[in-house]
Amino acid sequence: MNTESGLYYYGSPRVKESGGDLSLDYIMAGPVTSFSIPNSTVRPFVGVLLGAAILTPGGNTADYSSDTRFAMGVQLGTNIYMSPRFGLQLKAQLLAPVDATEGGYYYSNYGSGGGISTYSDIYQFSLNAGLIIGLGRVLPARTYHRTRSYRARPRPYRYY
Repeated sequence: MNTESGLYYYGSPRVKESGGDLSLDYIMAGPVTSFSIPNSTVRPFVGVLLGAAILTPGGNTADYSSDTRFAMGVQLGTNIYMSPRFGLQLKAQLLAPVDATEGGYYYSNYGSGGGISTYSDIYQFSLNAGLIIGLGRVLPARTYHRTRSYRARPRPYRYY
């Protein structure tokens, strides 16, 4: 994800005084939990991401080197299957490189405790859409063939 910012001189002509062009590359991994809706081809999911953010300045700021930081993120979306091997994925994602981490610990006559907190100045939100091409068994075939379901007949009572 790239971003562009800067300070401009608004005279005539409009000239960029200084730039803040930045390229953000993420390397993320994390668990994704999927939920099943009975008799539906829609599968919502939610996930947590942890990894690294590589911040590289661009434009006329080439004298600066890139910076690598810890990053975290969340994602929420749904998979909509048209067939057992083909579908559409809609996803919203929020990523943030961590700027600082603080921690503390205390001990007194009344007990002890501690805590850790993090914060970020950059939050990037994205909406994504993609195709799902399944190579294995994705959903049971009965979900797509909506025929009338027949229940087994109850066994008749045997009178003795």
